[in-house]
Amino acid sequence: MSIYEKYFNSVLGLSEEEPKEISSLFDGDMLLISGDFYGIQKFIFERLATKNASKVLRAKSAFVQIFTEVIARYICERLGIDEKNILSVTAGKFEILSQNRDENKKILYKIQSKIDKYFIQNFYGLSGMSLSCVECTKVDFEKPQKYKDLRKKITDEIEKKKFNKFNLQKQKEIMNYDEDIDNESLCRICNIRKISHENCDICNVFVKLGRILTKDHQQELLGSQELGIDFDGYDCNIELDTRIKSYVAINDKDEILDFETLAKNSCKDLETGLKAIAVLKADVDNMGKFIKESSVTDNFENYDVFSKTLDRFFSLHIPKNMEDKFKNTYTVFAGGDDLFLVGAW
Repeated sequence: MSIYEKYFNSVLGLSEEEPKEISSLFDGDMLLISGDFYGIQKFIFERLATKNASKVLRAKSAFVQIFTEVIARYICERLGIDEKNILSVTAGKFEILSQNRDENKKILYKIQSKIDKYFIQNFYGLSGMSLSCVECTKVDFEKPQKYKDLRKKITDEIEKKKFNKFNLQKQKEIMNYDEDIDNESLCRICNIRKISHENCDICNVFVKLGRILTKDHQQELLGSQELGIDFDGYDCNIELDTRIKSYVAINDKDEILDFETLAKNSCKDLETGLKAIAVLKADVDNMGKFIKESSVTDNFENYDVFSKTLDRFFSLHIPKNMEDKFKNTYTVFAGGDDLFLVGAW
């Protein structure tokens, strides 16, 4: 681990995270597979009614992380490789190392089609996940310039996929909207789908997840199919750890404070004080340029430790500060290199 990475961890009060050992994963020519959950902000905020926002914002953010991990594991299962081949899963992105076989590329293509269908049927194509892959060898992970070139290759491939979302030229799916919706049957949370039980089926899942996230259990497991993430009957248990749960203000009944209550908590004098909420959005400037030009991409070890430490800063360190110093805070999203917070003004 480099000096600046040790310093970074010590300043944040985080334990040093050991880089992933990948030398044993190589078997000749390989594929570096990348998954990218795009349209995260649309997924979380699109058509969301203010009245019910506090019920599902956090759950939808957690869903992004859960879905990303489920798909990474599902790919390993379909490719017949061990989950130790998953190099990273952070903030809607993952990377996997697999054998370079034509069969594997075909399997990835089929998985992409299934993912596209899932997002079209459930979320009308407002967001999605793209799968990209590039060929590589062990040398690409060991020599500085080779690894820099590899990072550029996979980044370029991800960017290309952004211009071909849902493979529209070959997409046979047609968006089917719920019919016979009126003011009584319209879901009050998403404002798109028809009510089934109190809310629509999908928003009911988010409400359920939101309630689970407020419970302070150390190792609560949740099956992926319980969240409607079902690909070919595949099911896996996801641990709802601190990174997924994050921090939100709750009352004595373990209920998430709605935004109206947060606004009231912004002033001591409820008669004359300002009742308002504040929104804080932040990310790291020029992160792509820094990664490209710095020693971070000299080798896999540097990149692995840096990216995971950075993610831990946003997903663990900042929410912990919120809990300790700013009680009236709602963490909408925190991970990767950005965050979105709502709190009492």
